[in-house]
Formats: sequence, C-alpha cells, structure tokens
Amino acid sequence: FRIVSRQDQPFEWLVGVYYTEEDSGINPQTISAVSAGTETPAPGFPTLANAQLVSTFEEMALFANATWHVTDRFDLSFGGRISENDQNASQVLDGILVGGLTTFDDVSSSESPFTYSFSPRFELTDSTSVYGRVATGYRPGVPNVLPPGAPPGTPASYDSDELTNYEVGLKTASADGRFALDLAAFYLDWKDIQLFAIINSVGLNANGGTAVSQGLEFTATAQPTAGLSLSLSGAYTDAYLTQDTDPIV
Repeated sequence: FRIVSRQDQPFEWLVGVYYTEEDSGINPQTISAVSAGTETPAPGFPTLANAQLVSTFEEMALFANATWHVTDRFDLSFGGRISENDQNASQVLDGILVGGLTTFDDVSSSESPFTYSFSPRFELTDSTSVYGRVATGYRPGVPNVLPPGAPPGTPASYDSDELTNYEVGLKTASADGRFALDLAAFYLDWKDIQLFAIINSVGLNANGGTAVSQGLEFTATAQPTAGLSLSLSGAYTDAYLTQDTDPIV
C-alpha cells in the first residue's frame, strides 16, 4: 500500500507498507538403488535417503522514499526501509545414507533489518548527468537443513547477510539522441556473506565473514539510421572474501 505525492513539486515523496505470508516446501526427495541400466528400484534394497522440509515466511515492512529538487539541475534522493521477518521450518530425514530417521520440528529465525539509500544527481547539460549513490541491502536468514548427528557448531539457522554499495556514474547522450553512454563504478562491502556448507554429507547454508565486490559497468547504444538500434554492454567484477570463514564452511 503506497501514498505518493504529486510529481511536479520541488519535494516528491512516497511512503508505504508491505506484507507477505508465504508457505513453501521441498517435496520428498528420495534416493533409491536401481537395477543396472534401468530406473526400477532394485529388489531387496532399502531406500537410501529421503528428505522433506516445509517452512513458512512472514514479513512486514515500512518504507519511504523522497527526492528533493534543490535546483533545476541538482537532485537529492534518499529512502529507508525497516522490516520484521519471521520464519519457521520442520524437517524429516530418513534412510541409511543419512543415518536413519531424524526429525527437527519448529526450527525458527527472526530478524529486524533496516536498509537505506542516498543519491545525489547533477545535470552537467541537458543530456549529461553525473550521480553518486550509497545504498544498503540484505538477504533474509533462513532455518537450516540439519544433518543427522550434527556436530557442535552446526547452525540451526543462518543470519541475513548485509552489504553497502557505493557507486558513481555518468549518463550522457548526443543532442539528437542517436547515441548514448552509461558508465558506472561500484564497490560492495559485504558482511556475514551466505555460503554453502556440507556437514555429514548434507548440504546446508552458513554465514561466512566479510567480502568485497568491486568493478565497472558500461552500456552504449546507437541508432545509426531509422529502424536500426545497436547496443553494447560490458562489466568487470573483482570479488573476493576478505575474512576467513568458519571451518565448517
């Protein structure tokens, strides 16, 4: 639900509320021994593994965005979002590959993340502008798939990962609009990055430490003649972990 101001004012704003309730599940996954060269279960062999996971996700959020047209050529945009998400999961594992029957009921997680953005933009000419942007983001944490005989330190859930994005860019076009170029450079500071782990032959997720992703992006477009448009885009990204992960990852 959103309330929006008029768009022809020096100060434009938007406020809103968001809600979602989701039910999801991994249908039973079964690993069976089969007769050679067929998909027919081999007689006399028990089911090797069977897994099932059902979960719920509920989120409520409040958000607001605004743009202040300081002058005809200079804008300031900013926004924020605060949310509350709750998750719950139940899991059943069975079979000789996973050590027999194991159940986990009501594994839960809850978080209240806050994100924001700030972006100034200045028009050098009617067809060229430069901008900067600082913005944060996150991915929710989730209850984990837990292996049988999970050793100490196995996370029953993993937390959200958070990042801060710093970006500067240039947008320009020819006076007749036939040629345009967008350039951007970015730096991502990542915390608690979500990574894949394997414990007792069962795949699950866990939080690592910190990471960095930085690079350049561009998009060029041209319309050399009526009815023909050409575009070229590219990116260079340099991403790496900046902190050792937990030994289980």
